[in-house]
Amino acid sequence: MVNRRKKHTRSSEPRRSRPWFVSMVVIGLCLLIAACGRGQRTIVAEVNGQRIMVKDFQAELARIPADMRPLYEQNPEEVLDRLISMTLLLQEAKRRGLVDSSDLADIGKPKIQEGMQRLMETEVKGVGAVTDEEVQAFYRKYREEMGGKPLSEVRETIRQMILEQKEQQQIGKLVERLRLSAAVATFPEQLPKPPLPPLEASTADSFQAALKSGRPSVVDFGSNNCPPCIRLRPVMRALKDAHKDRINVLFLEVGTNRDLALHYKVRLVPTLIFFDAGGREVHREMGFMEQETMEKILRDLKLLEG
Repeated sequence: MVNRRKKHTRSSEPRRSRPWFVSMVVIGLCLLIAACGRGQRTIVAEVNGQRIMVKDFQAELARIPADMRPLYEQNPEEVLDRLISMTLLLQEAKRRGLVDSSDLADIGKPKIQEGMQRLMETEVKGVGAVTDEEVQAFYRKYREEMGGKPLSEVRETIRQMILEQKEQQQIGKLVERLRLSAAVATFPEQLPKPPLPPLEASTADSFQAALKSGRPSVVDFGSNNCPPCIRLRPVMRALKDAHKDRINVLFLEVGTNRDLALHYKVRLVPTLIFFDAGGREVHREMGFMEQETMEKILRDLKLLEG
């Protein structure tokens, strides 16, 4: 009899506690959902009383082309600044009767797009024509970046680039005027934290140590403000993880290592420089590169076996 009572007591305890357990699970789920909702409703800025929310920030990131997105994810305050400028332009377009809403959520609607286009066209009407002198000055400055092509081949491309630059400057002046009279408050501490970079920047000392380590090195001379450089970072991380015991893989930010960039004549970023085990440069490439291509170069140079 005693054993039966003990068995009965043990089996009945879970039944008594189950309603309490279910209630706690439901409450926990409700709190989780509420927290997610609060995150979406978090205010990151106010422009003339109009709120910019985290959801607006996330929507703007989603609109940015995928190859450019990592650059802006690393600079959330720059995205916020874009949203503030966009809000000011929407508010101005609404004031002029060109759009019927200044809500960022409506930015993709055709009527809003048409109204914003009319605002842009009105503002850039005063932009002057591009002169031949401007084209020639641009060509002299950036000839190397254009692959040394003759001016006759790139004249119209340059003319269009200069015209677009002038138009952007004109729109920028409008935004500046609007900001002068606007009430803008920002809350950058509410912005999503940028993801950690896949490969941290190396110092000049660690670079010199790598060259003296007796192992080959692949060094990315890049920038934190360059889309191809940002795209290259996880590739360099993967290369480092795959061959960490055989080669050194480093990223050098040219902005903080100007002397090294000048010494190695780095003109464009990203520039990948391959060094042999003695620390001597044996090869270089400019622009984005896949891991397989880098590994092939390393094998062809006899810097990586297998």
